[in-house]
Amino acid sequence: MKTKLYLSVLAICIIAISSCKKFDGGNTVVPSTLSHSGTSGPDVYVAGYYYAKNGKTVAVYWKNGLLHKLSDSTLNAAGEAIALHDTDVYVSGTQTEANGSLTAVYWINGHKVILDHNAGAAAGEGIVVTECGCDVYVVGTVIEGTGSRAVYWKNGVQHRLPGGSKNMEGNGITLHGKDVYVAGLGVPFDNTTSYAFYYKNDSLHVLTDSTTISGQGQAIIVKGNDVYVAGASWVGGDHIATVWKNGVATLVGNTSNNLGSIVTGLAVKGNDTYTSVVLGTDASFWLNNTKTDLTPSPLFGNDTAIVLSGNDVYISGWNASFNGNENPAACYWKNGVAAPLTAPRNTTGLSGSAGLGIAVAQH
Repeated sequence: MKTKLYLSVLAICIIAISSCKKFDGGNTVVPSTLSHSGTSGPDVYVAGYYYAKNGKTVAVYWKNGLLHKLSDSTLNAAGEAIALHDTDVYVSGTQTEANGSLTAVYWINGHKVILDHNAGAAAGEGIVVTECGCDVYVVGTVIEGTGSRAVYWKNGVQHRLPGGSKNMEGNGITLHGKDVYVAGLGVPFDNTTSYAFYYKNDSLHVLTDSTTISGQGQAIIVKGNDVYVAGASWVGGDHIATVWKNGVATLVGNTSNNLGSIVTGLAVKGNDTYTSVVLGTDASFWLNNTKTDLTPSPLFGNDTAIVLSGNDVYISGWNASFNGNENPAACYWKNGVAAPLTAPRNTTGLSGSAGLGIAVAQH
């Protein structure tokens, strides 16, 4: 459930399924236009969706450009985040119920696990797996009364985060030792202002103060004793991409050239902070406060998540420039250079695809 500030990827009608039937899509592959040099490089995984011929979105992930279906085209579905453990591939996402409501799911190696069947509305925004592979955590949001509540599921069991249910949303999750950290936004304790926040376990930490009209926590990372949260805060009459380190905000760019921007993904290496940022149709990544435009320049597009592998920066997203004036195509960028990801073509006028999450595995 992307937030009100978030510049959403298309108008995805995400999503979920009305049945607990498992769908093994791991055998369906579509060749990509990418070239790969055998097993010499890392494996790149991108979670997302494409539009089927009937106009429904199909949840998928790509491994090195090969498309693996996670759902059929009966109802809308999308993969929103991806995690790896040994040879296992975990994708969290959302699917529609038959009545049009949403429910959170995740897939392990193509097999679907329903997290909240008939939850009213829910979203699997992020997923993380413990080092032993014993536990799977998925973060998201569920409808509660007339509002929404940030939650996470541990091995399929829902954990409700405190702070009220007045439009609270969980967007990012990470683990550090035995602690669970969740980033999000909402109106805690039935206030009137929407704040960026993070939880450490059940302890709520508000990031934007009472002088800030609005804010959003989109992604979270913990390094040692430092907690990094990325998203957006309200400055100069608009939202602007922001990173908080231990509660102290740093704007990405400045208020004259970056108003309307938001951080969609966060990575940290040493003293350096990497962010994927969207500003209108401008997709970019930033190393600290230095911007790199993602190529080719999009007619319209989006970057959605970022991960580091060695000295390389990988970003998932979509870009309409691959199709001229047609609908956008899923892609990822490596060090700023785009690699398109192919999906079946569609003649309904709803053709298109998007990458929403990314993970990289070294051999």
